[in-house]
Amino acid sequence: MSPHSIGLVLALTVLSGLPSLQAQAPAAGAWARVDVLRPGTPIVVTLATGERRECQFVRSTADDLTLAFADGGEETLPKSLFIKVAGATSVHDSNGNGTALGAVVGALAGLAVVSGMYAACDEGCEAPAFGGPASFSVAVGGGAGAAIGWAVDRSRKGEEVLFEKKADSAR
Repeated sequence: MSPHSIGLVLALTVLSGLPSLQAQAPAAGAWARVDVLRPGTPIVVTLATGERRECQFVRSTADDLTLAFADGGEETLPKSLFIKVAGATSVHDSNGNGTALGAVVGALAGLAVVSGMYAACDEGCEAPAFGGPASFSVAVGGGAGAAIGWAVDRSRKGEEVLFEKKADSAR
């Protein structure tokens, strides 16, 4: 197997494994996503009265949720009063991580394309020097990947629903 074929197989293996690196979160209707929050995590809650409060998570029990407020006060309320709990942490997330991940994936994809082209070249093929086309392909792929990563990361900003009571749910 040629070095170019090995590079192509390696790049495709890395690219195919990326989706499995993302954490699989439980469904938004479960209190489990709220119960595991770290104390001090910013959240936004909506109560059955329609009142919306920005606060911080303190603790969760089987029946109650304790919240902290900017004025230093704390309040413990029964979980049955909550319609929605959303995490506000993703609002402050920079676009840098999506841009960087996109650049890496794009650069690897560019390298995989150029490696595939060289792997298809047999002994009679007069391929150009590996450095120039490979560098160009990696740069273009990395730039395109960075742009896509930035756009995807930017589109995912906002509140992440951690719990939402279903209309027919008693609790």
